[in-house]
Amino acid sequence: MTSEIFVEALAAYVPENEGDVPPLAYLPSLFKRRLSQMTKMTIEAVHDLLEAVPETDKAHTKMVFGSYRGELSYAFKVNNQYAEDYTVMPATFTLSVHNAAIAEATIAFGLTGGYATVFPAEGDFHSALQAAAAPVLSGDEKQVIFAYAAEKILIENYFLVLLVHFCEERIK
Repeated sequence: MTSEIFVEALAAYVPENEGDVPPLAYLPSLFKRRLSQMTKMTIEAVHDLLEAVPETDKAHTKMVFGSYRGELSYAFKVNNQYAEDYTVMPATFTLSVHNAAIAEATIAFGLTGGYATVFPAEGDFHSALQAAAAPVLSGDEKQVIFAYAAEKILIENYFLVLLVHFCEERIK
């Protein structure tokens, strides 16, 4: 059993300005057209990590993705859509789920080793990191890719949450 782990490479994407997204020039336009800012940043960080560690076994390396809130921008779109006309578009819902960012990254780079998503309590990065380290520390895996993503909450999103709650109460 391993008692130590080592960080082989780090990669991050932090926008310089609110709303900035990486260009993802290495992906087809059709693939990236509906992706959220958080998903594009996740894809860019995974890309940079794979570039830094080219010997990564894409068929077997496991991934752990952590996010306290998940895909907020798409979750708000789903809520708004439902509040307005009681429907939810399948594509919008698909991109709103908690694992959307890492799922899109695995598709983009042909990573077939599988992934787990972690919803750390109260944004506790440490618990997400522990979940990623556990398979290596236990000896079950030789390497794991860990990704953590967070999305800024904008003021208009708070209004949207209140609007949806108000509509649900009014409907009853």
